[in-house]
Amino acid sequence: MMSYRHLDEFLTRLEQAGEVTRVSAPVESDQEIAAITARVRALPASRSKALIFERVDGGDYPVVTNLFGTEKRMAWALGVESLAALGDRLASLLAMPDQAGGWLSRAGDMMALLRGPARVREADVQQIIHRGPKIDLARLPFLRHGAGEITRSITLAQITTTDGSTSRVTLGQAQVIGADAIALRRADLVHDNDTRRPIAAAIVLGGDPAAMWASGAPLPSRVHPYLLAGWLRGKPLRITPALTQPIDVLADAEVVIEGAIEFSSVVDPGLVDDGGGSLSQAGEHALMRVTAVTLRRGAVIPAAVPGLPPHDLTWLMQATEHLYRPLLRLLIEEVHDLHLADVGIGRNLAAVSTDHTAPGAVRKIMFALWGMGSLAQQKTLIVVDHDVDLRRPDALLCQIAEQVDPARDLVLVDGLLPGGRFGGKLGIDATRKQRPPDPTRAAVETVSGVVSGLIGDAWRIIAPGWLLIAADEPRHDSRSVIEAVRAAAPGWSLIAVDAGLNLDDRRAIAWHGLGRVDWRRDLRVYAAQGAVPAVVSIDLIRRDDQFLAAEIAPEGAAQVDQRWKTYGFKR
Repeated sequence: MMSYRHLDEFLTRLEQAGEVTRVSAPVESDQEIAAITARVRALPASRSKALIFERVDGGDYPVVTNLFGTEKRMAWALGVESLAALGDRLASLLAMPDQAGGWLSRAGDMMALLRGPARVREADVQQIIHRGPKIDLARLPFLRHGAGEITRSITLAQITTTDGSTSRVTLGQAQVIGADAIALRRADLVHDNDTRRPIAAAIVLGGDPAAMWASGAPLPSRVHPYLLAGWLRGKPLRITPALTQPIDVLADAEVVIEGAIEFSSVVDPGLVDDGGGSLSQAGEHALMRVTAVTLRRGAVIPAAVPGLPPHDLTWLMQATEHLYRPLLRLLIEEVHDLHLADVGIGRNLAAVSTDHTAPGAVRKIMFALWGMGSLAQQKTLIVVDHDVDLRRPDALLCQIAEQVDPARDLVLVDGLLPGGRFGGKLGIDATRKQRPPDPTRAAVETVSGVVSGLIGDAWRIIAPGWLLIAADEPRHDSRSVIEAVRAAAPGWSLIAVDAGLNLDDRRAIAWHGLGRVDWRRDLRVYAAQGAVPAVVSIDLIRRDDQFLAAEIAPEGAAQVDQRWKTYGFKR
């Protein structure tokens, strides 16, 4: 296994392999970097390089984006040649040996898993120190992704907190709201509390990519992510005491922002794009008062740019999927395979396959996954048979269309959602049952004529018995459009989306829809009537407090077009 002491060691490997493009032209952290990254990310994988912006805002610190933007780079970040190798390594560790000698042969690997970080006194990340009046977060090139956002985002942030007895790390996002003030989502804070006592915290950027990935892994609360990172890289990470807070931080990070979180101080950073497909009101955040900023000399600021997958966050999620598949099979014997769909950004859609048909097995899988670490925030779970390809959206949709009786096979529960919200989550049992009689529904020819008369060509048939429609009516009239189409197409289930979306771009529709749906609010089940089967309607039309994902202002986009060649890219 290969390990990296600093982020720049990983960047060196990428550059030697031709996986980096350096942009030496001056660029701005306000929307320009995000717009460039989004365009490069949309290129074929062979041309979608990691981007190092060397001159940002006229400042001293470069920014790297699209760092984990391909499977190859994500695998190299974790010291392997392919993501599949991660699962193979853990599977071999978990496999029961045939004889006693087998336990001895893997004792070293097991001890590495239990070995904690190494404490050091001298840390590279403390080579440059800013305290008191020298603290100014505006000097660091954190990004604003689009015109709708008010604040700048700190992404790929290893958010470390302590309550004095235990330390927790989670991968999250923070918003800069002042020279020495940061807003943190309460959902990203394991040590949340309702008291007036501040707690020590640090936002860590960079270090070995294994530490960045492990911080977002769905681990039990008692297992520190840096233990997993140490096992993965073959040697322990290095930690050091923070300078102004009673907390340990990653010694080989690029940047550490130390501070105290004041839970009694509630702040609202406004609209935020966290990658889920739309801008939304950030809601209640806790305030972090910054007490020090320390940096490694020559620091590079890593940043993840949200948008249509795949991107950094979805590849981090794919690594999690590969490593955790053998562990899930051990903990939940009914699980055959797991796939975290990239359009769900790791939290809005998971598909699971099983070869168990015993009564209750599917629901056991659903509730077990909803009880495991960050998987608890999964908004949508689909369970299918073991021979269904979880990575083919058309295969999943076909299983839902053919096997799901909405009155019998949908599990709707209330629970924790991404972003710390609480709302409806949906489990879908799409495993094979005894085949029912062919349903009675309006013929395709009839539906085509009637629906076209209502909404023109703003509809598609996406599976047997399933219609996708676009409604350009105001929000308060969209339900009437849905009901009118449903009445005209008995026996057909409906999915309604905004008229501004391309009905033929199913990935974009899934990304937007899964990010904004609240299943308790937006799903309606209609009981069977005689030979007409039970159906559903799913209202994915944007609410008044939801906005499409952050996009650069038109004038900024035009500027990027004009400057494209100066960045060093070909048309």
